[in-house]
Amino acid sequence: MTWIRVAPLLFLVILVLPASAKGAPTDRWVGTDKWMHGAMSASIAQLTFLTTDALSPEEQRSYLPVTVAVGGTFLIGLGKEGMDAMNGGTFSGKDLLWDLGGTLLGTGISWLMVFLLTQ
Repeated sequence: MTWIRVAPLLFLVILVLPASAKGAPTDRWVGTDKWMHGAMSASIAQLTFLTTDALSPEEQRSYLPVTVAVGGTFLIGLGKEGMDAMNGGTFSGKDLLWDLGGTLLGTGISWLMVFLLTQ
């Protein structure tokens, strides 16, 4: 059930990243900008997960917070890269991968916190 919701997002990543992973010549894999992408995505994912978990009906708590946190945070990162490209910058697949890494880390930490506190 969850894979059906995540599949369109994964398809988008597979479609967009090969063309954009090159980025600008100065776009490195590690740097201050990349850490900021990861940290901000982790923070947004945690906030989104915990808010959705608190507001979700009991029967939807198994999948809804994860779906909203991962999907919403990744779409914010994708939108930010789109804004960069529209404002004369470069769409960076590397930034997007750091966004995804932060998203997964923030969601994972939040899920673990909720799991451990409700046991």
